[in-house]
Amino acid sequence: MKTYTILTALDGMLAFNAQVVNAGCYTTGDPWPNKDQAAQFVWDACYGSQGMFSGQFRPKKTKSMCPRSGQLGLVFEVENQWDQTLDLNNDDCYTRLKNEIYGCDRGGESTVSKWRFR
Repeated sequence: MKTYTILTALDGMLAFNAQVVNAGCYTTGDPWPNKDQAAQFVWDACYGSQGMFSGQFRPKKTKSMCPRSGQLGLVFEVENQWDQTLDLNNDDCYTRLKNEIYGCDRGGESTVSKWRFR
């Protein structure tokens, strides 16, 4: 009985920590003009007190920004795909968007735990 209870509890914890991830890089469009500058834009948006991606997201809400780097506008988006209002963790915001910058030469898109990053 004790073994079954422990395994059931462990199974529940593993299921809770599992994340569904869909990701891909864009194959068209301009390459990043300056990846480090793009990462700084994202840091400001995720960690800044007035950052574009800080605060709560209503259900199905997409927040976006388009800072300029040289002659190009860089489009960043974060979407809450949940059916409830949530506040995205700053570390998750920065890490996921930074992955799109450094992991893809032309940017990309990923969905992790019902949050879409582009």
